[in-house]
Amino acid sequence: MLRPTLVSICVFTFVASIAYAADPTENPSDQIWLSPPKPTSSTSNWYAQPIDAPRGRVIEFDATRLTYAVESSDRKVTVAADRVLWIEPSSVPEDESTMIRLFEAGEFGKSLSYLPDVLKARPPVWRQQWLTMMSACAAHRSGRAKIALDLVEQLDRRPLPPMVIAWLPIQWNGGLASGVANQQAGERIDDESLLVQLVAASWMLTSPDRSTAINKLQSLTRNRDRLDVARLAQVLLWTTKPPAEVIESESKWLVQLDSFPMVMQAGPSMALQRKLRASGQIDSANRLLWSNQLTPIHRWLGLVE
Repeated sequence: MLRPTLVSICVFTFVASIAYAADPTENPSDQIWLSPPKPTSSTSNWYAQPIDAPRGRVIEFDATRLTYAVESSDRKVTVAADRVLWIEPSSVPEDESTMIRLFEAGEFGKSLSYLPDVLKARPPVWRQQWLTMMSACAAHRSGRAKIALDLVEQLDRRPLPPMVIAWLPIQWNGGLASGVANQQAGERIDDESLLVQLVAASWMLTSPDRSTAINKLQSLTRNRDRLDVARLAQVLLWTTKPPAEVIESESKWLVQLDSFPMVMQAGPSMALQRKLRASGQIDSANRLLWSNQLTPIHRWLGLVE
């Protein structure tokens, strides 16, 4: 059973800024995956650039940048946060490892129950944020819609790395949300948190309140202060269009999708490939599908909703 203190623990642990200790002997190198840097006027984009996979000790990771110490060196490197696809710590506590393993195995309720104890161990803030967002997904997948939205709301009280936002429990697959999820979504559709609004609208798209969800998404696309929210809302609106408009807009949408930070493309590209397939654009849908399979930019692509 989920511990009743889960959300209150999230509030407590996000207050202080926590970082790795400075002693590299206590923190062996982490594995980091970075999307290629954007081409400049002096570089060619004729060939696809590979994903970079440096090893180093993470010093700081927030909504704007990642700084890490290069393995076996005192040299520090800083990159934009939206290039970070994934970070695999060299080691994690047993509870955290178990929590992640259960999530990967689809034991979402059991995985969620570990969150309070995992956060009590005070992992770095970025890790707390990602583990909590993973738990929001677990809550949604295990029928605990209210907890999922509560966790998203707590997370949205401070800026988040794109790697964390990419894990929002958005209904990308167009499946039917449960009656409970639709009810909770309807109650939170005008929440102060824009991320909650976005998630709630995605759940409601296949409900009798579809028009409310569409209106909310249209409103979110006009938000210039939160471009991450606006971009994701725009993709969800693409999934509501009739086949003729999908065919007409395909090229433009693919260009827009390619302009997203790579870490933000997994859910949107899966949603778009399903929409293209349903509209008879099989070749285009397959290209997106194969791209996701050959370059898996999401930790567990099969668990994207």
